Amino acid sequence: MKRVLIKIEMSGMAIPRRDLLDSSMYSSFYSVQATRGCPFNCEFCTVTAFFGQEFRTRPVEEVIEEIKGLDTKEFFFIDDNITGRAVFSKKLFKELIPLNRKWGGQTTLNFAKDDELLSLYAKSGGRYAFIGFETLSDENLRKISKSWNSPDGYREAIKRIHGVGINIVGSFIFGLDGDGPDVFEKTYNFIMENKIDAAQFHILTPFPGTKLYDDMVKDDRITDHDWSKYHTGEVVFKPAKMTERELQEGYWWIFHKTYEMKNVLRRSLRSPRGLAYRIGTNLSYRRKARKMPYVMT
Repeated sequence: MKRVLIKIEMSGMAIPRRDLLDSSMYSSFYSVQATRGCPFNCEFCTVTAFFGQEFRTRPVEEVIEEIKGLDTKEFFFIDDNITGRAVFSKKLFKELIPLNRKWGGQTTLNFAKDDELLSLYAKSGGRYAFIGFETLSDENLRKISKSWNSPDGYREAIKRIHGVGINIVGSFIFGLDGDGPDVFEKTYNFIMENKIDAAQFHILTPFPGTKLYDDMVKDDRITDHDWSKYHTGEVVFKPAKMTERELQEGYWWIFHKTYEMKNVLRRSLRSPRGLAYRIGTNLSYRRKARKMPYVMT
């Protein structure tokens, strides 16, 4: 059966009845969505399968009204790319400034190239940015259709983002076809050298609906169809340049290494500005790391 994507109208969206929920059950309770869709089509990503490639936006005034109604000073934009349409984002951020709120969101490194957008992100209360670096390999980026991202520009973009006071939570994927067993140490060194404030790690996972899944089914590379394991923390396919065990243990190793207390402090103490956010975020990931099997180097 052919899958049909039905796109909802972005104006007049219902405001969630947060009062019906127990906020203590959620690690991130106050979330707001301003946009849907993504013009990119990275082969591993589920965003276009759910929301399509057309980038759609809510009316700025409706987003602002929802934020005004939150009984908190801090919230998170759950948009897959809150800076995906610069004209819209700049208008939204300008309207946010008088509200004196603090927030975080998901974005790409591209926003660091626009001085006005970068400045408004920070001035409007943007304290941290979740950014998908994915990999340090140009070969991998081409393979996953994310060649618009370039490792050559990573370091300068990080400096620019840090320069306006925005913390970075970097996301990295392991198990791409260009990854060998050395990818974990290389990535760890990059994180520490550039003082990326916190990092999130994922094992490549072929989610149904993505090109990655279709390709792996065709090549008979999927080894486990137990959907409870499709959470980016377990190996469910045959890697190209390492064993399944090397991929799994490398994932555990980099989580433990990145969140050793001495490394948490090295990154967190890079600046007094935003220190509380860095400490809080790192301790949260450290708790996650300590639940994983420890792997000796």
